[in-house]
Amino acid sequence: MDNCIYCKISEHREHADIVYQDDTFCAFLHPTPINHGHIILTASAHCTSLTLLEDETYSKLHCLARKIAVAILKTKNYDGFNIQYNHGECAGQDSLHAALHIIPRVGTDGFHLNWRMQKPASEENRKELIEFIKNKIS
Repeated sequence: MDNCIYCKISEHREHADIVYQDDTFCAFLHPTPINHGHIILTASAHCTSLTLLEDETYSKLHCLARKIAVAILKTKNYDGFNIQYNHGECAGQDSLHAALHIIPRVGTDGFHLNWRMQKPASEENRKELIEFIKNKIS
C-alpha cells in the first residue's frame, strides 16, 4: 500500500533500523520506543489486522516474535518482555498494518499495563460471554 509506513519500511522506501527481514516479515526498532530495544514486527505484505493473516503466516509471525524476544533477553540488559498487539484505534493501533510490538522490560522502567482497573463481571455476564465465544470458535 503506497501510504502505509510499514509497507514503505518493508520495501526500503522509508528508513528504519531493521533488525530482521525476509520475504515475509520485517522487524525494526520503534522510532519512539517505550523502552530501548522496542521492536515492531510486521508481515511484509499489507494486512490491516492479525485476524486476517493466513494461519501459517500468523504462526510463523509468533515464532519469529519469540526468537526476537529471546535474542533481546540474551543481551542481559533486560529482565523480561511484553509482546503486544493493538487491534483497532481504541486499543492503540495507530497504523492500519498489523504489527506485534516486542517491548524489552526491566523492573525499574516505570511502564505499567493496568490489567486490573475494571470491576469483575457478574457471573451471568461471564457465562453469557463464555457461551458466545464457544459458539463462535466451534
